[in-house]
Amino acid sequence: MLLFDDQNSEAAMRKLVALGHFDFGAASSVIYECVVVRKGRAITPILEQELRKENFAPCLAAFGEGSSLCPSNLQTSKRLRTLLQRIEADEPCTIVR
Repeated sequence: MLLFDDQNSEAAMRKLVALGHFDFGAASSVIYECVVVRKGRAITPILEQELRKENFAPCLAAFGEGSSLCPSNLQTSKRLRTLLQRIEADEPCTIVR
């Protein structure tokens, strides 16, 4: 996830947002969310576009229904909304390397 911290191209940010369809555990989720929030308003249109999909199938396509790696559509939607709110609030996020 940290590889995306310094990558600001649209393609890199789209890949980063796509990773949000997977559940890699609590520690990785904290890092993921921080990296996304640090992108700020540059990633907002991609997050909004993803939120409008309402069906988050990439994880299910990769790992199948019921996989512990795949959050529900509701969980993914909530995560996207939370990220957008944190970005809108200019919430600071620091990653110690």
